[in-house]
Amino acid sequence: MKTQPLNRPVFTTSNPSPFLGDRIREDSNCELDWLWSAGQVTALEEIRYCMERALYINPNNHETQRALRKLPVRRTAMSEAQQIERPTRVQPSNR
Repeated sequence: MKTQPLNRPVFTTSNPSPFLGDRIREDSNCELDWLWSAGQVTALEEIRYCMERALYINPNNHETQRALRKLPVRRTAMSEAQQIERPTRVQPSNR
């Protein structure tokens, strides 16, 4: 039995490329459309979105799952803030 995730992927960047904008407006329910689209865009966020849409349609596609796991991890503002080195606190000398 085919099971779909509860939430449909949402493209979070405000300005998709014209190509992806057209695909989003078409709102295809064909897995192959989204997989093909993933190969036509160059921005990592757009590739990820297309692959997530394909998996939303067919969550049992193990090749797409594997390819999606190989994409670099999304960087969020919080994860970048956590990576900032904090200066070490200098203890005053007792002179």
